[in-house]
Amino acid sequence: MSHNHCIRMSLDLKDKHITFEENFCEEKKINGVNSKVYLATLTYTPDNCPCCGMPNKDFSIVKNGFLTSRIKWVSMAHFPTYIRLKKQRFLCRNCQTTFVAESKEIHPHCFIANRVKQSIALELGDEVSLKNLSKRHFVSPTTITRVL
Repeated sequence: MSHNHCIRMSLDLKDKHITFEENFCEEKKINGVNSKVYLATLTYTPDNCPCCGMPNKDFSIVKNGFLTSRIKWVSMAHFPTYIRLKKQRFLCRNCQTTFVAESKEIHPHCFIANRVKQSIALELGDEVSLKNLSKRHFVSPTTITRVL
């Protein structure tokens, strides 16, 4: 069993396009709090361009570097957990636009994983203050209000 499978199982990550590096985890101070940061890459071969719809034939869509994002993940063992995700950028040679690889785990242009939002929504049913809930998930009270 590869380390990618073990990490995917422990984080409950379903996307097979996300792979983890050899040194996949580090402990860092983020906003003054010791945090766990997993290092991952999201890449695949797109079927067509989302802008013009051109199918990917004869290298009409090429890989064009990476865009790194820090994604908030569900806290583990009372540590805030993040995934530093290197998303593959693509260039469509037909319409000359660039786009970034997407995952079902994270909405485009968002830095909080869907799993965190689901966890917050479940706990909103309990009688817990917004401030306490935001501390527990290491997000702002405004984020809690948005999920509500």
